[in-house]
Amino acid sequence: MQKQLRQQEHQRLTQVKEKFESWWLDYGTADKPDYRGWEDLRRALVTEGVHLPQYPNDAPWTLLNALYSAKYGRLVGWRFKTFIEVAQRIEPAHRQHLHYFRKALAAYGRADQLRAEDRLGTALPH
Repeated sequence: MQKQLRQQEHQRLTQVKEKFESWWLDYGTADKPDYRGWEDLRRALVTEGVHLPQYPNDAPWTLLNALYSAKYGRLVGWRFKTFIEVAQRIEPAHRQHLHYFRKALAAYGRADQLRAEDRLGTALPH
């Protein structure tokens, strides 16, 4: 019984996470964001103890865009032309996110992609 409950909880959380990710990926490119969908996400997540801001532009969008860009190896939510520009934006303008961005690059195997675009070798100083 406990195992079944844990599996159901895991499945529910996975669905909410996937809905959030799908919404965020659309938000970065949509001409007209789905604010009703944001409200639905807020309600779904509050039952899990997660409180999203009332408006999506109040979310940590720089961090979310950087992490999803690292995950997909393409620009998510940025108006840049190349992936390397995300790293150049995070460092130095958003240094508080640099650690997480580096971890995401490693987790998703994007370091080589970043280095290939980094003609000056300055994207992510150590």
